[in-house]
Amino acid sequence: KKTTTEFATQAFGLNRAGKTDQVLSLFDTYIKAATESGRPDMAKALTDSKSTFSVIEDPAAREALIGSVLASTGKEGLDLYDKVWASNLDLDTTVIKNIVA
Repeated sequence: KKTTTEFATQAFGLNRAGKTDQVLSLFDTYIKAATESGRPDMAKALTDSKSTFSVIEDPAAREALIGSVLASTGKEGLDLYDKVWASNLDLDTTVIKNIVA
């Protein structure tokens, strides 16, 4: 759960900042780690999610996919989404982009 939560949290931030290539790279990092740590189930789930993410053009739809990864962790993941990401839907992302830059 911790790994999935870390991945999704980073992916949400990158996706909200419009950094699709970095989200795909993040998928690769976690896929490699899952493979090397003997977690083929997690590697497959991440690989399948990456394949889907890479063909989605709408940022909100990409976020929904990331949300589904986070939701797979159960109530804790859903609570995290509600507290951190869902509450910021009206946030001006240009402020975040300037901070990241």
